[in-house]
Amino acid sequence: PEFADPTYIEPITPEVVEHILAKEKPDALLPTLGEMTTRIILAADPLIIPILPSGHDFRSMQMFFERYELAKDTAGKHIPAYFLLNQYADHIRVHQGIKGLLEQYDFPILLTTLRERVAYVATGIEGKGVLEYDDPKAADEMVALTKEILAIAAEIGLVQS
Repeated sequence: PEFADPTYIEPITPEVVEHILAKEKPDALLPTLGEMTTRIILAADPLIIPILPSGHDFRSMQMFFERYELAKDTAGKHIPAYFLLNQYADHIRVHQGIKGLLEQYDFPILLTTLRERVAYVATGIEGKGVLEYDDPKAADEMVALTKEILAIAAEIGLVQS
């Protein structure tokens, strides 16, 4: 505490944010997985969970699973969910380890993985879609991901194949 500012783990509501801002005058607020996460899960069908293969994303999974279970209970039904490995590299041991840990959960891992590519950052900056950018590998990943999600949607009855 003598070396860091106070940390609040609170739901993001206008009242909570106003209270923290008035009391602490912080440089930044770091949101947690709160009620909005539950609402997003309820709206998703199927739910695609992008995971960076890092300890940080993996450690946040417990909070996510609590929100997922709450959403399932609220909906009164199973919510199909899938992991999407993002910025993944087969040759990095940490990435392999995180993928192995994810395989222990009940959610399947999509076959399509998104690699770390300049195109994904550049398209956001330039306001383009990945298919408009000059990176055939990134475009191929997006097409493969779209096809895989459409196949899942057909399998669970959301679209006709």
